Amino acid sequence: MNLQTLKQHIERPDILEQITAGYEGAFSLGLGRDAATGQFKFILRIEAASSDAFPSAILVAGELVPVVVESDFQPPCLQAYPTTVGHG
Repeated sequence: MNLQTLKQHIERPDILEQITAGYEGAFSLGLGRDAATGQFKFILRIEAASSDAFPSAILVAGELVPVVVESDFQPPCLQAYPTTVGHG
């Protein structure tokens, strides 16, 4: 499967649900390529949790696409900036 096709599928809610398997913590989902085979894969980065609950591959448009799960994902920390009112 080519990269463009995977990019179209990665945003589909049903594909996301298959990959995340109901996971409710913070995560990051991207695409990568296996250096040895050249095959594209999903890369799911999750907070400290067991990766056993996730699939090792999912079926996308008739092709089996690997899912690699990495733990210890740290979500970005959003900072609030104070609003100042000009004096004058």
